[in-house]
Amino acid sequence: MLPVCAALLWPVSGYAQVTESRLSEWLLAHPPAPDDYPLGLSWRVPAEIPAQNLLRSNLLYHLSEDGRARKLPSETASRLYAWVALLPVTGRVPVAVADARWLQANLARDPVLQSDHNVVMPARPRTVTVITSAGQRCAVAHSAGYKAMDYIRVCESQQAGDWAWIVQPDGKIQRFGVASWNLEAQDEPAPGAWLWAGDWPEKLSEQLATFLATQGIAPDPDSTSDAEVVNDRSGVTLPPPADLSYRDMKVTASDWGSAGLLQSPTARMRPAGDFAVNMTRTTPYTNLNVFVQPFDWLEAGFRYTNVSNQLFGPAIAGNQSYKDKSIDLKFRLMKESAKLPQIAVGLKDISGTGLFSGEYFVASKRVNDFDFSLGIGWGYFGARGNLGNPLGSDTRPTVDTGQGGSFDFRQYFRGRTALFGGVQYQTPWDPLIVKLEYEGNNYQHEPFGNNLKQSSPWNLGLVYQLSDSVDVNFGVERGNTAMLGITLHTSLSKMSVPKLSDPPRVAVAPNRPEQKPDWAATSRDLTQQTNWPVQSITREGNDLRVTFMDAKANYWGDRVDRATSVLHRDAPAEIEGFTFNYSDSSAAPVLEQHVDRDTWVAGQTSAQPPSAQGVAVMDRAPTRPNPDEQLYQGKRPMLDGQLGMDFNYNLGGPDAFVLYQLAATAKGQIRLNDSTWIQGGVQFGVLDNYDKFNYDRPSNLPRVRTYMREYMVTSNFTMPNLQITHTGNLSESNYYSLYGGYLESMYAGVGGEWLYRPFQSSYAVGVDLNVVQQREFSQGFGFIDRNGLPNYRTVTGHATLYWDTGWNDLQATISAGRYLAKDSGITVGLSRVFSNGVKLTGGFTKTNVSAEQFGEGSFDKWITISIPFDAMLTRSGSTVV
Repeated sequence: MLPVCAALLWPVSGYAQVTESRLSEWLLAHPPAPDDYPLGLSWRVPAEIPAQNLLRSNLLYHLSEDGRARKLPSETASRLYAWVALLPVTGRVPVAVADARWLQANLARDPVLQSDHNVVMPARPRTVTVITSAGQRCAVAHSAGYKAMDYIRVCESQQAGDWAWIVQPDGKIQRFGVASWNLEAQDEPAPGAWLWAGDWPEKLSEQLATFLATQGIAPDPDSTSDAEVVNDRSGVTLPPPADLSYRDMKVTASDWGSAGLLQSPTARMRPAGDFAVNMTRTTPYTNLNVFVQPFDWLEAGFRYTNVSNQLFGPAIAGNQSYKDKSIDLKFRLMKESAKLPQIAVGLKDISGTGLFSGEYFVASKRVNDFDFSLGIGWGYFGARGNLGNPLGSDTRPTVDTGQGGSFDFRQYFRGRTALFGGVQYQTPWDPLIVKLEYEGNNYQHEPFGNNLKQSSPWNLGLVYQLSDSVDVNFGVERGNTAMLGITLHTSLSKMSVPKLSDPPRVAVAPNRPEQKPDWAATSRDLTQQTNWPVQSITREGNDLRVTFMDAKANYWGDRVDRATSVLHRDAPAEIEGFTFNYSDSSAAPVLEQHVDRDTWVAGQTSAQPPSAQGVAVMDRAPTRPNPDEQLYQGKRPMLDGQLGMDFNYNLGGPDAFVLYQLAATAKGQIRLNDSTWIQGGVQFGVLDNYDKFNYDRPSNLPRVRTYMREYMVTSNFTMPNLQITHTGNLSESNYYSLYGGYLESMYAGVGGEWLYRPFQSSYAVGVDLNVVQQREFSQGFGFIDRNGLPNYRTVTGHATLYWDTGWNDLQATISAGRYLAKDSGITVGLSRVFSNGVKLTGGFTKTNVSAEQFGEGSFDKWITISIPFDAMLTRSGSTVV
C-alpha cells in the first residue's frame, strides 16, 4: 500500500520488445493491501502534462477577474482560483478498470507502461469532498446509500443549484439533475469523489470537473497540506437520506399517440430516435397511432382512426367501418428550466380529412413525481369553445373532407378555444402511473354529426408498464366511457443485436509476422470477415492495397478493423500501411482509406494516453493504382442468385383494411464485365387477399399506378424485373449509368442517369431521363392496350440535388421534373439517419395536377421508417437502407 501522492516507478523498455510491461502485470506483481483503493488508481504520463497545464490555465482564466462570468460571485471565484492554482498538474490518464485479469482479457484497455510513467495506488479514503457554492471545500464521511445532495446539504445551508456534478475517484465525470423539476436516476458518489451543485456557468463546471479528474482521489482532511485545508465535517452524523425519488420522468402516450395525458397532449418529448406504436379504444373510436421522434425537439406521427358507428362510404365496402388517416406534428419551443416550463406547439390531423384537426400550445412543469400541464387548444382540442381566440378570428372555416390530404392554412389556430390540462403522477410503485386531465372538447362537434354524451370533462387514467417496452393503459373518459390501450415503444437509434453469428475476430498481436503469406487464403479471410469480395491485392512500395467489390455496410469502422486485423496477421514485416479501395456494385470506386499499421496496432493492443493517440484510418479520394507487384487477382462471379420471400401490402382501402401478398422470389444476375450486367427476377404468389380488392373509381389522370389489383391477381407467376445495366466514369466525380428492359412490375423502357458527386462533398447532383411504357398485367413480355391506345408511353426525367446538411444527421433530396402521369412538379424528402443505419424519412410530391384531379389525398406525401437487417439479426449483413 502506498500513501496518497506517493508513486511507484515501473520501468519498461521500448515498445518493440517482445515482452512488454503492462499495467496488468504491475497489478499482478503488487497485489493490493487491505487499505489500498484500486478505484483511485492513477496512471501518470509525463507527456500529458503540457495539455493539462493548458487545461488548468484556461480554468484559471475563467476564474480570474478578466474571464469571470457575471453569474459567478467574485469571492467564490477568488477562492476557487487560489485553490486550483496550488493543485499539481499530474499527467493522470484514466484507467478503464484496475483489475489485472480484466485488463489481460481486454488488451486495448491495458496500458503499456513506459520508463517515465508513474503508477499511484492510494490508500482508501473515508470521505467525499464537497465544493460549496462559496468555493470552499468540505469533507463529509462517506456512507453507503447516500446521493450527491445528501452530502451537499451537510455543507450548504440551502440548495445551491439544480445540477450536481460528481468526479468519481476513477476520473469518471457525471452530472445529474437534483431539483424538483429535473430529478433523475443517479449513481452514488464513491469514497474520494469530488462533488458540487453550485449555480455556476456550465462551461466552468465542465472545465473544473475535467481538471479534477486528473487529480486522483479527493484526499481526507488529515492527509492534506496547509494549502489544501477543508472544512472537516467527517465527524458529523449524516441525516437520513433525502426523501426524494431519484427517478427519470417517464413520457407516456396519449389516446392519440402523442406524448401526453389521455385526450390531451403535453409539452413532453421522447428521446431522439424513439418509436412507438399505440392502439387505444374509446367508443366509438379506435386509434392506431405510429409515432417517431426524429429529433429531441420534433415529434411526428401517423394515425388510422376507426369510427365504429359509421360506414366507410361506398357500397362496395360492405360493413367495413369508416377509416380516417391523419398526420400529427409537435415542436418544442422552449426547454424546461428551474423557473420556466417546457413549451410546445402542435398540429393534429394537419393533412388528412381534417375530421379531427386541432392545434394547441401547451406548457409542462415537473414537481418531483408530478408533471403538470396546461394548454390552450383550437379545433378538436378546443371544441368546448368557452374562450375567445387570443390569436385572432373566433370563426373556424368549415372542413371540406371531399379529397382530404391538403394543408388548409385558413383553419390553423382559427376559431374559439378552450383550456385543457392535467397532471401525471409517478406512484411509489414504479410500474404504475396515474393521469388526471381536464379536456377542452365537449363532444358536441364530432365528425359526421356523431355527437357524444359527456358526463364530465375530467378524465382519469392508469398506465401500467409491463416492461421497458410495453405499457398498458386503462381509463374512464367523458365521465361515462371506458378506455383501453396498449403502447409498444423502443429506441430505433439504439436498436442492435449482438453479432453472435459473425466469424470470430482475428486476434491482433503487437508484433509483425515473419512467415510468408498465402494471399489466396488472406483474400478468403478478408471476405469472411467483411462480407466484401476481394477484387485484388497489390503491393506499392511499403504499402499494401486491397480493392473490395460491392462494399457497403452500416458499421463501416467495424469492417475496416476486421480487414486490418487480417492484413496485420499476414502482411510482411516491412509493410507500413494498408490502403483499402472500395467500389460499389457498378465497379465505380467510391472511397479509399489508408491505415497506418503501427498506429492502428497500438490502439488495438494497449490503452493509449491522449498524447500518444494518432489517426490510424484516413479517408481520401480514390487514386489510380500503381502496383509494384500483383499479389492476388480475384474475379467477380459471372452468375449470382438468391431465393427469398417478398411481402407486399396496402393499408386503409375500402375493400379491406389490409391487402397483402406473400410471394416466393428468385433473383439473379449475369455479369458481362465489371461495368455491365443483366439482372432479373421471377415471383410466385403464395398467399394473398387481393381478390377482395374490387373498388374501382374513374380517374381524371392516366392510370399509371392504380391497376394494382390487376397486376397482383392476373397471374401467380410473374417477372417483376429483367434489365441490362451499364455504368462508368466520365471523369473524376462524374458517373453515369444506362439501362433498359423490364424495369419494374408495371413499366418497361430505357433510361440513363448522370451523377456529379465530388469526394467528401456535402452535396451531389443527378439527372435522369427515361422512356417507359406500361406492361401487361401478367408481367410477362407484352404491354397493355387501354382505351384503344396500345402501350401507354411517356417520358419522365428529373434533376435531383442530394444534400447532407451536416446538422443532426439530416439528409435532404430535392427533385424537379416530369412524372409518369405526364405532370410536372417537385419532390422534397428529409431523412434522419442514425448511426445504426435506421432511417426516418418524410416528404411530399407536388405537381401541376390540382387537388380535384388528384383525388383522395390531394397530393402525395409520406413518412417511412427503414430498418436495416443489421439491426435485427445476429449476423452482419452487406445491405444499407
